Amino acid sequence: MNKVLNYFFFFSLVLLTQEQVLAQLFLSKSAVVDSAYKNNPSILSSLKQVERQQALKKGSLMFDKTELWVEAPTALHFSVGVQQYFSFPNIYSNEIKLQKENVKLAEKELEVNKNTLGKNVESLYLQIQFSIKRLSYLKYQDSLYAKLSITAEKRYSAGEIEYLEKLLEETKYNEVNNQLLQQYKEIESLEEQLLLITGITVDTFGVEELKKYEVPGYLRKDTSYLTRNPMVGYYTQNRIISQRLLRSHYGALFPNIFVGYLNQGFANSETLYRFRFGIAIPLWIPSYTARIKAARIGINVASLQYQSVVNNLRVEYYKAYSGFEKNRLNLQYYEERAMKQSDEIFKASTRLFNTGEISYFNYLIGLSKSMEIKMQFLQALKDFNQSVIELKYLRGE
Repeated sequence: MNKVLNYFFFFSLVLLTQEQVLAQLFLSKSAVVDSAYKNNPSILSSLKQVERQQALKKGSLMFDKTELWVEAPTALHFSVGVQQYFSFPNIYSNEIKLQKENVKLAEKELEVNKNTLGKNVESLYLQIQFSIKRLSYLKYQDSLYAKLSITAEKRYSAGEIEYLEKLLEETKYNEVNNQLLQQYKEIESLEEQLLLITGITVDTFGVEELKKYEVPGYLRKDTSYLTRNPMVGYYTQNRIISQRLLRSHYGALFPNIFVGYLNQGFANSETLYRFRFGIAIPLWIPSYTARIKAARIGINVASLQYQSVVNNLRVEYYKAYSGFEKNRLNLQYYEERAMKQSDEIFKASTRLFNTGEISYFNYLIGLSKSMEIKMQFLQALKDFNQSVIELKYLRGE
């Protein structure tokens, strides 16, 4: 009795361990996207850029270097002096605000990269799902046509079918077998790409079964939601920075202030007269006005870039939505009609061939058509899901 319990405990432990291993190797779509956000070099680079701009923000309030010098205006002895230049107060204020906007711009760039990477990872994940499902169809076909090929050889030897029918069956089997081998290689390549782009380190893994994506209720022909796209936010922020740069250039027209002190003079000299005060006036106005003009042009450029991005997104969204509608109708056709016809063709071909009502040649035609419809359905499902991914990407979802 104890031995039985021990064997049962050991067997249960083995099963539990295998289930845990399998669970570790299963990768959901959300898991691979999250991993890409954490490990992909483009995201890590954007994060470092945000850190860099935040570090620069701490140093945005920066005064000119303090001057230390030795001077002997009375020609009696040298004394150490100190002098400090200060920009006009509004310049420091503009610099601080400008750097804050630069931090926001870096954050917007991070959002753009995450949105693009998320779409690419989801598309790659979908391609793997599609390829694995297609592989299962090809395996079924390969097994079926292998059996039919053996049967055809026997029937030909018995004189029941012509050589052409036997040759067609062998050709079909070879075609499916070739596709099957290629599909293995394609899945291997796609999985390597996914691991590389996400930074996941496993030898083998499983993915979610290919299913029809749910369509969000907001997914309609309305471009007002495109303002949520990170690219729009990036170029909006770019316009703000252009305006802030113009203010900084205007601020440069204000004079700088300097204060200095030199402990020089006689012992009874008043302390007040040992100080020096002054202003630095910008006399080379053309240089400043040229920068102001360039900053104004920069604002126009930023505005045009923003408008260009918005227009391009609208065009892309209309194209994507049109593709989504066509793929939706195509998938609906296969779901409601074609897949049922595929099953009927398969059943009818098998039944009629078994009763001798159709030839072996027509039986092969029926099987091929049934399998072709199933493959087309699989492609339609993939195209529909890809349309959903594209629309969500354009909306910044």
